[in-house]
Amino acid sequence: MSPVTAERERNLDALHEEIDRCLLCREKGLAIGKLVGTERGRVGAPVMTIGIGPGAAVMRTGKAFAGNSFARLRSWFDEAGFPSSAAALRGALYQTSLNKCVAVPDAELCRARLWRNCSGFLWRQIDIVQPRLVLVLGAEAVVSLFQRPFGAVVGECRSTAHLYENDLFPSTLVEAQWLALPHPSGLSRSMNNAGVRRRVIQALQAELTSIVFQF
Repeated sequence: MSPVTAERERNLDALHEEIDRCLLCREKGLAIGKLVGTERGRVGAPVMTIGIGPGAAVMRTGKAFAGNSFARLRSWFDEAGFPSSAAALRGALYQTSLNKCVAVPDAELCRARLWRNCSGFLWRQIDIVQPRLVLVLGAEAVVSLFQRPFGAVVGECRSTAHLYENDLFPSTLVEAQWLALPHPSGLSRSMNNAGVRRRVIQALQAELTSIVFQF
């Protein structure tokens, strides 16, 4: 491991510890379910996934995108021509979310209030991990980061420069491709549409190929 990589690993560990200690939302009167010790991934992961927040399976297992959501995400990689074991795929990803805690109640308005306090953590994760491809999962995360309706951009990819071209001070300067995808949760019905599914899988295949993704 190079000295630079070792330094980034220390910075990421310190950031994870800071996230675990954070009680800003509670201090501002917001009810949250606090999760500590989440397994997200490591520095150097070529692909980062971003969802809206930890769900029940994450709270139970301590692993980001645990349970059926991860199994469905893995099946999309399979369809895109990148089959793997669950362990191999998890090792190649850094998995996180807009919110690091669970909003109580877990409603869209409450999640949006948490995101206003949590956003700085995400940008620091991106700056340290430096992914080449960011998969933005689900309508809420896509709208928050793309600032466009989900249906207008699902299956489309933007570079960091394009995504934040109108921002005087972009949230991140890490050059990556950002792909808007449905959430792999069983609650999402987007992939039941054959046209959407074809567009999503083709886009995922193209972007993984472009970064020479491998396990």
